[in-house]
Amino acid sequence: MTSWWARGVAVLIKTDRVTGVNLVYGDKEGRVIVIDCMYETKNLRIINIYAPNGEKERKTFFIEISKWWEGNCVIIGDFNVAMTPTDVSKNNVFKGDVSRGALKDLIITKQCLDIWRLLHPWERAYSRRQIVKIHTLKRAVKSVRTKKM
Repeated sequence: MTSWWARGVAVLIKTDRVTGVNLVYGDKEGRVIVIDCMYETKNLRIINIYAPNGEKERKTFFIEISKWWEGNCVIIGDFNVAMTPTDVSKNNVFKGDVSRGALKDLIITKQCLDIWRLLHPWERAYSRRQIVKIHTLKRAVKSVRTKKM
């Protein structure tokens, strides 16, 4: 038996920089949370994801989250897919992955950038527990969860 609290994404908001926070969507599995807010004077949508491990499920997941991806949008989280050979450690092999194409299509369609790879074009940094990538139209902001602590 698994606990509902055993996994999930969260968004913490620093309220002196971000206002008008609204929870738009959060799925039952804890894989997606969508927040609308104001950052300085701009509307911003933050999507935090934890993509499934299985390729087919991940491909479907990327296709489904596209409906939430609009306007000034930052998508952060664990994508669970290596986008380029540079994203794979020297101890692993860059293999075919059906979800990679779905994510690439989404990035192209939504005119997004992989900020991590843009700022660190040749760096190989990995963690089995946490891989953070940011895709955005304009800029990334520090954030994560809607409940005041």
